Amino acid sequence: MLLVVHVIAGAVVGVALQHPAISAPIAFATHILLDAVPHWNYPVPQKKTLQSFWQSFGPDMVATVIVSVGLIVWFWNVWPFVVWGIAWASLPDFLTLYRNTKPWSIWLKGYYKLHNHAQWEVARGPGLAIQAFSVAILVSILRMLK
Repeated sequence: MLLVVHVIAGAVVGVALQHPAISAPIAFATHILLDAVPHWNYPVPQKKTLQSFWQSFGPDMVATVIVSVGLIVWFWNVWPFVVWGIAWASLPDFLTLYRNTKPWSIWLKGYYKLHNHAQWEVARGPGLAIQAFSVAILVSILRMLK
């Protein structure tokens, strides 16, 4: 699932609950749940260079930053809850950056297994369409919360 979708889901949780202790695990869980929905992921580069990282993740990262800033501005009166939800909903993907690094690879072995098992990847066209539909639902919920 594109990170931008997880960010929007995290914002929904943060704004809806406005309680850090409750919203953190729920926002984290939305990440796993969304990964279990059919989706398309960009290919992860074999080489770990800045250029290969940018080619694979760049567009999603730019969209994620723009959407995150937009959500913070849109919900400026509760922006700490937006940031909190975004952070916890994004955390699972950032943790995967360390899946081959000790001690994380040992400490989080069960988590990495769950995160990988939850992935339901499909072809690009249908996968992106499903993600667009997910975004439409999440934005509709955010509009109701406004």
